[in-house]
Amino acid sequence: MKKKKYNTKLNLTCILISMLMVILVFNESPAQLLTNNNVLISNSIQITVKGTVQNNFGTVISNSGTIDLTGNWVNNSGNNGFGISQGTVIMNGVNQSIQGTDQTVFNNLSLINGTKTIDLNTTVGGANATPTGVLNCNNAVLDLNSNTLTVNNPIGTAITTSTGYILSEDVDHSSKVTWKIASTTGIHSIPFGNAGGVQIPYSFNLTTGVAGEVTVSTYATVPVNTPYPVSPTMVTHVRDASGADNSANTVDRFWQVDKTGNGTAAYTFTYAATENAAGGNINIRAQSWNTTNLGWDAALPGQLNPTVQSVLVPGVNTNGAWALALASNPLPIELLSFTAKSKDNKKVVCNWSTASEINNDFLRCFAAKTE
Repeated sequence: MKKKKYNTKLNLTCILISMLMVILVFNESPAQLLTNNNVLISNSIQITVKGTVQNNFGTVISNSGTIDLTGNWVNNSGNNGFGISQGTVIMNGVNQSIQGTDQTVFNNLSLINGTKTIDLNTTVGGANATPTGVLNCNNAVLDLNSNTLTVNNPIGTAITTSTGYILSEDVDHSSKVTWKIASTTGIHSIPFGNAGGVQIPYSFNLTTGVAGEVTVSTYATVPVNTPYPVSPTMVTHVRDASGADNSANTVDRFWQVDKTGNGTAAYTFTYAATENAAGGNINIRAQSWNTTNLGWDAALPGQLNPTVQSVLVPGVNTNGAWALALASNPLPIELLSFTAKSKDNKKVVCNWSTASEINNDFLRCFAAKTE
């Protein structure tokens, strides 16, 4: 009589799956589908899934450990996907997406290899009262895909990377990063990259006041600087002081930067060498669009070029669209006010402020003698 053999390894696996209340569905292909029906993962546990993780409706994952997956992340739970979550999700496949009917609030999210695409608004940093989670892009591309990535953790190291980057690049500024900086001072760098894979980070350095939520997006243009931004700020031209097209002296990229607070910050814009203005790349200065006067504000004083492909702008406290142009050929400014006063019955002192200037090379103030 033959003894019946038991597959100990298979039995132990089944017991573990049962304890975690997880169903693993194997298809003919080697990929797996892990379906969550309420899972508790302790801080000493790592679950590796060679496939997709799907959260069923009404369920949560209480994760203090690590979930490592090579497939997609699908959240159909009706909530943010996690209950208690101090853990990490590692997306470690070639091309993966974050999808589902409900957005996920990740604690730590680590992206490795390939391109990760978000198909709906996604949050990192955790949902606790004092969020501490981080996003690490590592060597991966995070494609925002016309969605918003929200970072709840206010510290400046809440987004890190090595060679990876975040892809915005939508002309309607629908692909954006919102960082809840609040009153946390210091440099907050968003590792944007362009479609060619060049890193073009933007940084927001709060110096005084409260920034609140800072939302940033960017996209490259063709050499004539079109298409112009239409949302949330509409830009209508990049003319020079004489009213002529100034695209040859303007970097081929726009930015949109908005904050909910009234704090003052230093902005650093970075662009790729392929986006240089045709007229050169020396003494590039940033200018913001004035929606009231439909022109470009004069470049704020104190600007620097930390690298040959970047501009640092101190003392910014406004919202809106930004462009970069040669200091020798700036975008137009418009006259806001002009006063002329007699001094000692011999001369006239002129003062003016400008927002945009079109079809004017300069302003003249003539000396006058008062009898």
